[in-house]
Amino acid sequence: MIKPKQHGALLVEVLIGSAIVASVLVLLAGSLVRFNLLAVDNLRRTQAAFLATEGLEAVRSLRDTSWTEAVATLNPGTEYYLVWASDHWALDITPTLIDNRFDRTVSVAAVSRDANYDIAATGTLDPDLWLVTASVSWPTGRGTTTKQLSAYLTNLFDN
Repeated sequence: MIKPKQHGALLVEVLIGSAIVASVLVLLAGSLVRFNLLAVDNLRRTQAAFLATEGLEAVRSLRDTSWTEAVATLNPGTEYYLVWASDHWALDITPTLIDNRFDRTVSVAAVSRDANYDIAATGTLDPDLWLVTASVSWPTGRGTTTKQLSAYLTNLFDN
């Protein structure tokens, strides 16, 4: 037979046990939501890295077509958008979104060389070398995130 004092102790034990189980379930649910958000964020970062790499490769493709016509005429500091023109890449200044999410731009900067012909902050401009930067931006829950890749591009084929 259960004594009356034990009824209250059993109720307290059930309440404490229920609270512990509920807390664990809430923490597990919160962790699953957070892991899902991180997975989506990681997917977007990976997509942005591929798009930035593709941007650099597209400018290399333009260089391979004709440095003089496709690359040397670019204005340093101007943001260009890559567009696929049926069978080749082209640069345009009209903003375009990729998958209604990613904003990819490509810009070039002039490169200087010092007296030893090393790349330097100041010196003589090298007309056959550009610093190309591909930037990909996309909205996140915290604002806008940007991924940038840069590479030097040289005039290999036009002399």
